[in-house]
Amino acid sequence: MSAIQDDRAAASGRFVENVDMLFSPDAAPAADGEPEARHVAGEEEPPEPLIGGAVDLGAIAIEFLMLGIDPYPRKAGAEFTAPAPDEEGAHPFAALAALKKKPAGEGA
Repeated sequence: MSAIQDDRAAASGRFVENVDMLFSPDAAPAADGEPEARHVAGEEEPPEPLIGGAVDLGAIAIEFLMLGIDPYPRKAGAEFTAPAPDEEGAHPFAALAALKKKPAGEGA
């Protein structure tokens, strides 16, 4: 496996995500197949249930990590340049256009 070239180096960044959650042993978890309660913006969120008297810190970390990661990371100073088309008429539907131009009765 070859090393990553400098022009294709991975984008780097810093990840900082504040986590503010409330847990309660009295909160009932959603039953299987039952949709979770909807949260209305501006209202206080209901507390998360404790499952077996414990909090799954791994699941919380993964959830907030996935929500906080930039889905389109960019290397500093990187700019996108679209490739120039090779030929006139070379596009995804060129083969279909060629079939349409054939007279009826020709072809397979």
